[in-house]
Amino acid sequence: MSERIEVLQLEAWINRLRAAQPPDAVELSEPLQVLAELYGGMIYAGQSAVELADLGEAQRALLQRLAADAPAMGPT
Repeated sequence: MSERIEVLQLEAWINRLRAAQPPDAVELSEPLQVLAELYGGMIYAGQSAVELADLGEAQRALLQRLAADAPAMGPT
């Protein structure tokens, strides 16, 4: 996994996880909440990428898990 996460990669993961969530779900799943918070912060700060070293442990662990699962998730 790269040491940086690009905003486009984050968007793709959010879209994939959202598509897998039941359509009538009122609340976002915990992984989606983590990604949405990170995404919102990046957009607010005008960042196109973020360094993994700058993230909290929970965010890093989730992003590493998503990156490892990415081939199984199929193309964007």
